[in-house]
Amino acid sequence: MRAPRGPRSEPHAETRPGRVLARVRVVQPHFGPVLARDLQHDRQAQATLGVRLVVAQSFERIHRSNLIGMGIFPVRFPAGQGAESLCLTGDERLDFAGLDELRVGTNPITLQITRPDGRSDSAALELPLDSSQEILYLRQGGILPYVVRKTLGEEER
Repeated sequence: MRAPRGPRSEPHAETRPGRVLARVRVVQPHFGPVLARDLQHDRQAQATLGVRLVVAQSFERIHRSNLIGMGIFPVRFPAGQGAESLCLTGDERLDFAGLDELRVGTNPITLQITRPDGRSDSAALELPLDSSQEILYLRQGGILPYVVRKTLGEEER
């Protein structure tokens, strides 16, 4: 996954032969009241833009729930850490480990940062999940895909 350029810039995806890199949005500092007006329509369209993960220092409860309902992982920085402290510029390759082993509670997520010059860094992030239903929505890609699969009688993954 590649980070967007700048802390509030639009996410982007790159295609390479045989693979598409997912979009990541790094938001500073909080995903909520200050950004709510700026991102109101964008928040609703993130899933259709290909955003699969949003990283912020904190999330307002309703915005966090909306992201999960769209199948977007609301990952947060630990206290005192953010995009600036990790020196993220948007040119890095970001890999996230721990998204496949989700449980109710705070899930540890490891961010592996590969810089353009080849240097690597890592950082510990958190993904708090309040219910097994949130895990199901994230695994299914959101509420709508979940309902469609359920209606068509497909097995849950």
